[in-house]
Amino acid sequence: MKQTKGQLLSKINKEARQLGLRAYGIQNCKSDYCIHVGFLARVAYIFETPQAVHALLKDARIPLRSAKQPGCSYVTGVGFVIPPDRIEGCQGITIPSGLLPSTPLPNDTTHKGNEALKIVKEMLLQGLFPMLWVQEIKEKDLQIRGEDILITLPSTKPKISIQVKCDYRAGQCKECTGNLFLQVAERNPLGKH
Repeated sequence: MKQTKGQLLSKINKEARQLGLRAYGIQNCKSDYCIHVGFLARVAYIFETPQAVHALLKDARIPLRSAKQPGCSYVTGVGFVIPPDRIEGCQGITIPSGLLPSTPLPNDTTHKGNEALKIVKEMLLQGLFPMLWVQEIKEKDLQIRGEDILITLPSTKPKISIQVKCDYRAGQCKECTGNLFLQVAERNPLGKH
């Protein structure tokens, strides 16, 4: 069941108001790409930011879930939980073990976010993220015309912006959710960034 952008924003705003949160997240993110670092699964998921919003518009049944910052007894964020393969072009890249922290991360959002940022920066420097997107064409009419693979070159913009998120339990492992958490509303009571 599809929904319009207005319906999506209305749903987000209503949930945010009910919980006393600020509607801020994927729906108004200005980055070109998002990278969610799934520490437990040891995978970083990269996708074009507009594709995540498009996935939410394509299916109004994607559930909203609440989250709490460590040390808070109340909801500090709300987001949609969505399997990575529901976001067109989303790719999971294995994080090399040498980039992962050698000790368990403390239960602190700032520390986890900083670790995610360090991992993504190093993976970018090592050329581990695809900057050439290859997609198999599934539409029969395009295949009949002789188009089987679509290659998307990097943006022609002089700079590409990336939002990095620690999505600790994203991905596939025993302790993981199997989903990405696309935040759409938040409260930052502890002033963590």
